[in-house]
Amino acid sequence: RIRAVAFTDSTHNVQWTRDNPALTGLITSPCCVYVRTADERRDGPGSLSRRAGEVVEDLDPHWTRRFGSIRTVWAGTGEH
Repeated sequence: RIRAVAFTDSTHNVQWTRDNPALTGLITSPCCVYVRTADERRDGPGSLSRRAGEVVEDLDPHWTRRFGSIRTVWAGTGEH
């Protein structure tokens, strides 16, 4: 049984699970985390100085639609 999921940058989308409420519930629960790399073009100046594990603030609407309420933290690097 899967109890948690950790996501990294890729092309996945929480919308893919909309036909499976149990899976949607799992990946949007506090058990899961998305680790986001920094990109100054996308995330703005200073984003590369974010510490690993620091919570990402001010997620844009595109991000929220793509990943829902998955807790998102910085990876601490721009490396993908």
